[in-house]
Amino acid sequence: MSFGASLKPRCDHPPWRLASPWRRLGFGLLLSLLVMGRAGAEEAMPRPTPLPPAANESQTSTNAPLPPANTGRDGPVILEGKVVEIFGNRFILDAAGERSLVEPTGDQPMLSASVGDNVRVEGQRFGAVIRAERIFRGTELLLAPGPDAAPTALSPTITPPAAVPPERTGITAILQDLSLTPIGAPVRKKHHTEILARMPDGRTVYVSLDRSDRLWEIEDAEHDKKSAVPRGLTRDDYARLAREAGFKPNGGFDQKRNHVELEVTNRRGERLELHIDLAGTIYKQIWLW
Repeated sequence: MSFGASLKPRCDHPPWRLASPWRRLGFGLLLSLLVMGRAGAEEAMPRPTPLPPAANESQTSTNAPLPPANTGRDGPVILEGKVVEIFGNRFILDAAGERSLVEPTGDQPMLSASVGDNVRVEGQRFGAVIRAERIFRGTELLLAPGPDAAPTALSPTITPPAAVPPERTGITAILQDLSLTPIGAPVRKKHHTEILARMPDGRTVYVSLDRSDRLWEIEDAEHDKKSAVPRGLTRDDYARLAREAGFKPNGGFDQKRNHVELEVTNRRGERLELHIDLAGTIYKQIWLW
């Protein structure tokens, strides 16, 4: 008898059937207890608190609509602030740190202010845009509604400003002195103020004042010096034309490509520079203060 033959089981049943049914039952109960114990341990472990939706970028929808800005404050508004940027006839107003885009209503031309000016804006707010109906810089009215514009309904807590004349006193006095009729309101430029006016003979001119409200320049608004037909005028001819217009030549003369510049004195004794085209038309007067 060999050693291998002595280890051979005495029956023909497979090895897994050697265990009794009670032993198999005990093994199943033990496995169940182990599974239940692990589940209880996992339940008892603290779980991390999920981040709120605003901070959890993975849960934020990129298609979610943003809430509209300033919708609760739409309607009549009066704001005081500083001009920080200018875009053509519109500008950015900074009112106590809140910025709004100010633009004119309808077809009104915006009377431009300068960056850094403190202004008062009256109009209607639509989100971050203010449709301006009136704009003041101090007591100066930069923008006024047209004659057919409807009045703005202001809230009871808003007090309208005191009445301000539509033109600056300096411009009004100068236009009256020159017998000119203003067309529209004065426009504030970077270094001067400009207003369109009509002369007694029907011509339209630009009247400009410097920052000190002194008369600076009067220019024909419809004149094109390049289209003037040269007449072969001499220096004496230009001096004669100036005298016929009521000026006294001072001797200063400068020949340009399409015009000449002649220094003169007017009837008030003020020094001016006349611009005369090659056809002999005086189209610009510049005051030499």
